[in-house]
Amino acid sequence: MGRIARAKQGLYHGGGNVPIGYDYKDGKLFVNEYEAIQIKKIFEWYIGGMSPQKIMERLRDEGYTNKYKSWDSLNGMTVLKILGNDVYLGVTHFGDIKTENTHEPIITKEQFDKVREVRKKRQKIYGDTAYVSKYLLTGMVFCGRCGARYFAKDLQIKVKP
Repeated sequence: MGRIARAKQGLYHGGGNVPIGYDYKDGKLFVNEYEAIQIKKIFEWYIGGMSPQKIMERLRDEGYTNKYKSWDSLNGMTVLKILGNDVYLGVTHFGDIKTENTHEPIITKEQFDKVREVRKKRQKIYGDTAYVSKYLLTGMVFCGRCGARYFAKDLQIKVKP
């Protein structure tokens, strides 16, 4: 059976990496309780204002591990991918095919929507990432007190004649 047919039947596509928080068996995803605790913390901490990098560091510092070893081998982008993945709502998809309620969700729709809201606010505040910003040091300079990244924004300076 192809991946599209599997998605239509609500089966996980298999192959690649199984999402942290789930185990894979016979085409289905099953909650991995230990990893699900971590996923819940990721969403909770992000909604609470913590950055993806700080979340990853806190998971590592608190000794959490996952099926891909430890959080040492991962980075803040892994946390961002988790935060944007609707698999944690019980959704299975491949390409344009999306099937809901195929497995037990780990987070609520409200949490997922709140994360989207926070991400949009942060994008509006901080703008582009360091990789696409027109400012040379954007995202590369860190606050000495809290460790947060500094981002440059366009400033409109009005000069009176």
